[in-house]
Amino acid sequence: MAASSRSPFTLIIRRNTQVARAADPITGCERWNLSVAEYSISLASSGRSSNNYFSEPTPSMVRFRLRPPDGVISAISSGGVPIWEQDLNSPIARVWHLFNGRINEVIEIMSSKSRSPNSPYFLSRNYLIFQFF
Repeated sequence: MAASSRSPFTLIIRRNTQVARAADPITGCERWNLSVAEYSISLASSGRSSNNYFSEPTPSMVRFRLRPPDGVISAISSGGVPIWEQDLNSPIARVWHLFNGRINEVIEIMSSKSRSPNSPYFLSRNYLIFQFF
């Protein structure tokens, strides 16, 4: 990739994990463990000029369909024709929207209680979709 076509930004994904374990004092066998993870995402600038890097969005011809419990992402054309589908083999945990150099977590999509568990979610372009194990 030519240096002039590179993005002036770097996407940083951070994971902070805390683990608590309980072991039998006589045998030393682990009886249980608890792991809690927190994720953060940010966009860092490399210092190069980014004044014109994020242009006004154009209407997207592609929408993304998500099935969070199944971990399936599909790209659908504006005419409703499937372009591709990817099975992530685990549930989708977080979705972020990248727009004009800012990243915002899409909380309302992931926590919507008005949908049935297997109904898909539709997103336009500029979304970052992550699964965590």
